[in-house]
Amino acid sequence: MIQRNDRRHRAGRALGAVLLGLLLCLAVVPGTRAHAVLVRADPAPGSVVGSAPGMVRIWLSEPVQAPPDAVVVTGPDGSRVDGGDARVAPDDATQLQVTVRATASGTYEVRWRAISADTHPVGGSFQFSVGAPSGGVAPAGATTTADSSGRAWAAVARWLHLLGVVLALGPLVFGIVVLGRLRDSDIDVRLWRLSRIGAGVVIVAAPLLLLAQAVGVGGSLSAGLSDGVLRSLVLSGYGARWAGRLALAALLLALSWSAVRRGRSKRLGRSWAITALVLGAVLLLLTSLNGHAAATAPVWLSVLADWIHLGATVAWFGGLAALVAAVRPALAARPDTQRLAVLAWAMPRFSTVALVSVELLILTGLYATWAHVPDPAALVDTGYGVALLVKLGLIAVTLGFAAVNRLVLRPRLRAAAASNPHPPKEADAVMRDLTRTIGAEALLGVAILAVVGVLTVLPPSQQAIASSPAGTTPGVAAPAASTQPAVTLAQNAGSTLVTLSLDPAMPGANQAVVSLLDSTGNPVTDARVRVRARPSDGGGASAVTQMEAENGRFRGTVILAPAGAWHLEVLVTLPGQPEVAAPFDLTLPLPDAGALLSLADQAMNGLHSLREHNELGNGGATVVTEFRYAAPDRMHSIVQTPTVRRETIAIGDRRFDREGNGPWQESPWPEPGGYRWPAYNFAGSATEVSVLGREELDGVDCFVVAFLDPASGARFRLWIGTTDYLIRQQVMMAPGHYMTSVFSDFNAPVTIEEP
Repeated sequence: MIQRNDRRHRAGRALGAVLLGLLLCLAVVPGTRAHAVLVRADPAPGSVVGSAPGMVRIWLSEPVQAPPDAVVVTGPDGSRVDGGDARVAPDDATQLQVTVRATASGTYEVRWRAISADTHPVGGSFQFSVGAPSGGVAPAGATTTADSSGRAWAAVARWLHLLGVVLALGPLVFGIVVLGRLRDSDIDVRLWRLSRIGAGVVIVAAPLLLLAQAVGVGGSLSAGLSDGVLRSLVLSGYGARWAGRLALAALLLALSWSAVRRGRSKRLGRSWAITALVLGAVLLLLTSLNGHAAATAPVWLSVLADWIHLGATVAWFGGLAALVAAVRPALAARPDTQRLAVLAWAMPRFSTVALVSVELLILTGLYATWAHVPDPAALVDTGYGVALLVKLGLIAVTLGFAAVNRLVLRPRLRAAAASNPHPPKEADAVMRDLTRTIGAEALLGVAILAVVGVLTVLPPSQQAIASSPAGTTPGVAAPAASTQPAVTLAQNAGSTLVTLSLDPAMPGANQAVVSLLDSTGNPVTDARVRVRARPSDGGGASAVTQMEAENGRFRGTVILAPAGAWHLEVLVTLPGQPEVAAPFDLTLPLPDAGALLSLADQAMNGLHSLREHNELGNGGATVVTEFRYAAPDRMHSIVQTPTVRRETIAIGDRRFDREGNGPWQESPWPEPGGYRWPAYNFAGSATEVSVLGREELDGVDCFVVAFLDPASGARFRLWIGTTDYLIRQQVMMAPGHYMTSVFSDFNAPVTIEEP
């Protein structure tokens, strides 16, 4: 007895460690992007408008519900300026809107919250300015987050709900399908008692589920407990389904309570269990409708698959619970002959039920994985993927114990039951081993349900893979009409110049066009091109878009939602060559480029000295040049190629050149008026100017500006300091010429003299 208790305590501690680890996983594993994300807004995030708007509108990627204060707008002085009438637009379930009473110039902040179709609370914020930004600081772009408030409590509540459902329904399935004619009053009562406990657990979990949802919607415990939030939840679709589950659990509790009382005096008919299972099937359906499946297109198929998945879980793990907590105690005091007869009858039938359940779990699980984690990288990059791997690992271990039962213990059980007389030692040994393996399966089932509870509160890492030229993606809005011009960027992938255009260059769906040129400037059309996109903060899964060749270019739809910083890679595979990548970074929505280039020209032309490190390549060899500049007319450069070192000094209208350590050669400077520095004029010639976002470079916060120089056909990117507007880095891309310059030592002492 002491050894048995020790084993139970060890098992309990192990199970507790698993559950604690899963809760810690919620805190340390990066979350994924929520289903509902900001697509666009009016006024646009980060924009500067001429006059104050009368209404703020926010478009999301899927239909949402609006909790109280779904959109809050604060003015430049921090006071609230919205009308407190935030709602979902009557004619568009993806749009939140609120009236605004604003007249002052300056920067306004918009904070929004919503309940997405899969019941996850989401929210975000952005800024816009009227007239001019407050304090001269550009308004911030948009952020979107899956609300993690109360996430651990939500996981516990959903685990309790699932555990209760399994206990409420699984033993009844076991009694009808597995035991069948061998059911007697004693076993029946024990099965119904287990069902009663399960129904009670579901009822206990119900207020916890509502509380966790309220905390998520309100953003804090105090806000979640407010009358407005609770009332809006109860009156929402989520609340209706929550109330339905609570009512069904209450009916199951009443039915099981009555069944236990009646079963003590007579054997109950199958109709009692069938009635309970019908109620349970509806309860499972409501559970599916309040989860990820309700937000995954096609909804009917996703909900059906999830419902079957839950049903298979109930049959398998509920049967294990019935064996451990009902059948085993009922048989404990019976003779070996009867115990062996019941188990020899029940175990093969339960193995069949478990096998069918596992097959259904695999089939529906593969569908859910395909729908929610189409990119394998999401299995390790996101919390949802990591939790899914944990679940799969626990299921694999459980299947190992099930295999031992089926392949080793069942033959021993059958042999012991067939022998006459039954060998006592063998009968005791096989039943002891069977109890251990089934108990281990049951404990693993509890842990698996805990992982499922975690999965239900983590937004799935679903990112659509667009593959058609039309670029339509289920569940994601098509590219919206916008005044934002397309942005075009260039970067080399090996010796191939890659040009990427995005239209409308806004959060959400963007039409992407990729052009390829070889080192001689000729188009490349016989390539396989994909675009991989992921949030720069690493908080979401990568999405891969297969581009379709069309008229010498490659087209597709790239989903860049929510707003924020994004890292893109154009993956190019030429015939017979390995895949190479051209990286791009940008922040959506793009801020207004405005006078940034003019400010950069002005700042650079005000310098007295500068150092430049320049690297020029063609995808193969690289030429490195070190420059030093001194205003108004001096420059010193050292050019290093793989074979030659050249040095040049320019002073006014004269230049001095030498190779290696050879003698200096003096000649006139070739341009009229001699050498002059600085003479920056990017703003005077640049077209297609876009601000891609902000990036830290050597500890300096910079605007990243892209533009086209129409005279040369080269595309440039500049990293411009956000406070001093000095250019820290310059990248130039043209066919066969890929140049990067890094600038430093601004106004540092420098001496450049004649050699």
